[in-house]
Amino acid sequence: MTTMTRTGRIREERNRVDFLVRLAGFLFILGLFASSLLVLRVGGTTIGDLLMISSALVLSLSAKKPEMPGPSHIFQVLVVLMIVTGGGLASIVSQDTADSLMVMLRVIYVVAILPWQARILLNTPKRLANGLLSFALGAAVCGLGGVLQVVAGADVIPGGQVTIAGRFSGFTGHVSDTGIITALAVIFGVAALGARSRDYGRFLPLFILTGGIAGLILSGSVSGMLATGLGTLVILALRGVSVGRIFLVAVAAGVGLYWATGTIGSTANALSPSERVLQVLGITGSEESLNTTSSRWETDLLGWQGFLHAPLTGVGLDAQSSIVTETLSVHNFLLAAMYQGGAIFSLGLVVAIVTGIRQGWRHRSDDSISVAILAMTAATLVFSMTAPSFYNRYFWIPLALLAAHVAIKRSDHLPGESAESLTIGSKQWKSALR
Repeated sequence: MTTMTRTGRIREERNRVDFLVRLAGFLFILGLFASSLLVLRVGGTTIGDLLMISSALVLSLSAKKPEMPGPSHIFQVLVVLMIVTGGGLASIVSQDTADSLMVMLRVIYVVAILPWQARILLNTPKRLANGLLSFALGAAVCGLGGVLQVVAGADVIPGGQVTIAGRFSGFTGHVSDTGIITALAVIFGVAALGARSRDYGRFLPLFILTGGIAGLILSGSVSGMLATGLGTLVILALRGVSVGRIFLVAVAAGVGLYWATGTIGSTANALSPSERVLQVLGITGSEESLNTTSSRWETDLLGWQGFLHAPLTGVGLDAQSSIVTETLSVHNFLLAAMYQGGAIFSLGLVVAIVTGIRQGWRHRSDDSISVAILAMTAATLVFSMTAPSFYNRYFWIPLALLAAHVAIKRSDHLPGESAESLTIGSKQWKSALR
């Protein structure tokens, strides 16, 4: 009887949310979807950022926010303090102080505020599933933007990119961003098709998987392909996939690969996935500037040397200070943070990431949500070793979703909330706001 009474109190507390919390949840779900569509901007700010920041502001005004467990207050303050201290020192010596301070504020948002939003607004398994689905659906649409560029021409997406090697950026401004974003769509599709539950349709996961594969191949991102492979291995290691699910994944992969490879073959100067791998490794006789392994390794070495020259302050977080060659920044998450922000700033990021992953691993389960988020986090971490991504949304959103998952596992969440519920029909969209 006592347990039932306690459960009733928990249920009542969770349902006691006001209009502002509902509005914040709606904006957050839309923001997760739009976060992958980087060319959609108002001024210089992406629509995804505007939606999620608006969600945070609305949520902060609510007096009835449901409480969800998270890192200790002292820990959060310590991480933010390291970022502010290191970022402040870096901004003093930067070439553009105002821009450097703006980057620092963005980092504070993705490191501290974004996980706080996710813990509160995605505080049940079903809401977390809806948030994850929204993020994955946006990633698939981003990849399908490459298909749109193939069909309607490169200029159909203002701000998009089509390279001389026939690589398509879709709804981002750079093919490398498209590579990791579509990789996350593929990883989600594999995890969703591996779910045991029958209460969700198969069409949407297949759509996301196929769109992700097509976009990934069209982006020509070898780092994205590597991240996809690692994420898939994480899924197989954590829960495995039945023969039937493997068949569905193979069909979707075959359709995506057949179409994308055929499209690449009909596009002038375009390279197949195998040719892209050889090019990146510098094995082919193609133009030397396209050997990205060599150029990225050069930026990493320059970044390390720059860090040794100014280990405390770095050189500045702004875009201008980040350049180490004629046009390139350091293409490694950790080295870029060390080079630009110095030891204190980069340590704050590392502490936040390591703690988040450690907690996520401790509270892991074999349900498809937990597996998908962990696989996405692993993929973005690997990808970040080849890209300057210390505040990119596609890197930090999986970590925020992981924080929400940990909070749900740590709380006495209500019985009957199926973590396998991955539908995203109209009823599920409405339930995300209840």
